[in-house]
Amino acid sequence: MRLLIATIIALTVSLAFFVMVKIWGSSQPYGEYSHPYFTPATQQTTQGSTDALVFKILTPQSLTEGLKTEKNIYLNIAITSDLKLIIIDKDYEAEKQFVKKVTAKLHSRLFSDITDGTPNAAVLVENYKNQLKDKKIIFNMQDNPLQGTTVFVDTMKLIGLDAGNNFLFISAFDPPSKDLKSQQATYIYGTSDPEILRIKALESLYLIEASTFRADVVIHPLTYFKQPFFTEVLLNELKRRHKRFIIGPLIDGEMNHALALKPFGVIVK
Repeated sequence: MRLLIATIIALTVSLAFFVMVKIWGSSQPYGEYSHPYFTPATQQTTQGSTDALVFKILTPQSLTEGLKTEKNIYLNIAITSDLKLIIIDKDYEAEKQFVKKVTAKLHSRLFSDITDGTPNAAVLVENYKNQLKDKKIIFNMQDNPLQGTTVFVDTMKLIGLDAGNNFLFISAFDPPSKDLKSQQATYIYGTSDPEILRIKALESLYLIEASTFRADVVIHPLTYFKQPFFTEVLLNELKRRHKRFIIGPLIDGEMNHALALKPFGVIVK
């Protein structure tokens, strides 16, 4: 009997705590964040005109031509051991590391060791100063470089983008975004993998109202471990918090589905 009573009390307290957390989370006020990066622009796609921006993933090989035609671009970037900010083809570098059995991360290697003279070899961000100034960019930082924040900020100053009005910064890791945000709070940031995990974990516990969205923009493909990522629950919460979201990278056949969710943007290869 005592065990039963103790169990009932524990469940009652847990339920009360659960309800209190949901009420507390739901009662938090959120305002819409205004930033030049979020300036709307109607864009033409194969499905017709859309308010969603289409970000094209550019590699070193496609960079020159892509910068001539694309208004919105997605660049995978990395830091070298000699403190250069470079644009890379993530898949190409991974394949090269596998074939050559290179175990060192990009931030542990010299730029001269990474660039190999092939069409898809890494290139310096600073060499594209004039072409990048009128683009809307997503910078995706690879690895977790120790001095990544300093190098990124210095390079942005060098190419005249230090105001942060035309780019969004993301990384799969928490430290690069946290470190950069401590120095440049007005920059726009996307979600890291750990933040995505926290959001989905609390959603699965029916406590997404209590989740902390550190990022300004939620960025993720349509699926999460073979399940829909942008559920109705998540979309409603993003709307309540005035949070924008970008879907991608998309695979073939996903464009219509993605645009139907009315994202701020989509990422295509």
